[in-house]
Amino acid sequence: MASGGAQLLQEVALDDDYREQEKYDNLADIFAIIRTLQFLETAFTRDTISNADYERECDKLLLNYETAIRNCEDFNIDEFVQTYQFACAQAKYRIKCGMNAVRETGLGVQHDSGATKAKIATECTEKLLTLIDAIELLGTAKEELKPKLTELLDIHNKMTNLPPSYKGRDTLLKWLAKYGPMGALDELSDTDKAEFEMDLQEQYQEFKKAL
Repeated sequence: MASGGAQLLQEVALDDDYREQEKYDNLADIFAIIRTLQFLETAFTRDTISNADYERECDKLLLNYETAIRNCEDFNIDEFVQTYQFACAQAKYRIKCGMNAVRETGLGVQHDSGATKAKIATECTEKLLTLIDAIELLGTAKEELKPKLTELLDIHNKMTNLPPSYKGRDTLLKWLAKYGPMGALDELSDTDKAEFEMDLQEQYQEFKKAL
C-alpha cells in the first residue's frame, strides 16, 4: 500500500520530450499571468486598488508576460484564449495595449507648475527627436523603441497647455498598442516603419505649432 502511495506522489510529465514539457510549463505560466491580470483590471475598474499599487502590479505582470512569450514560438493570445476558453477581455486588452491604464489615460499625473512648462516642452522635443533618430540607428525592435515611446507618453501626460486639436498623444498610443502583443525582438514591417516615421515627423511639426 505504501509503495502504491509513493507511486501516486510521483510527478507525471505531460510529455516525455523535454521541449514539450517546457512548452506546457510556459503556457501554464502565461495562463496564470493572464488570469491574474484579469483580476487586477477588475479591481482597478471597481476602484478597490490604489493607482500606485495597480501601476506597480500591472507593469510587473506585463513584463512577466513578455518574458514568458519569448519561450513560446509563434504565440498568439487570441488563439490561446479561444483554445482554453476563459473570460479575460480586460486582460487581453491590457496586454495588446502594452501599458497600464493609468499611463494610458494619464490619470493621477502630477502636473508641473507653470514655471516648469518650458522645461517639459524642451524635454518632450528632445525625446521626440531621439525617437525619430532611433528608428534609423537602432531599427524598430520592440525592446529598443517601446521604452522610448513610453517615456514620451509620460511627458505628454504632464503637459496641460496643449490644445485639444493636438493629436500627438493619440499617435503615441497607436504605436504603443501596435507594439503591445509583439515579442521583445520583433520588428515592424517596412510598411509600418515608413508609416511610423511619417507619423512622428507629422507629430513633431504639430507639436512645434502647438507650443
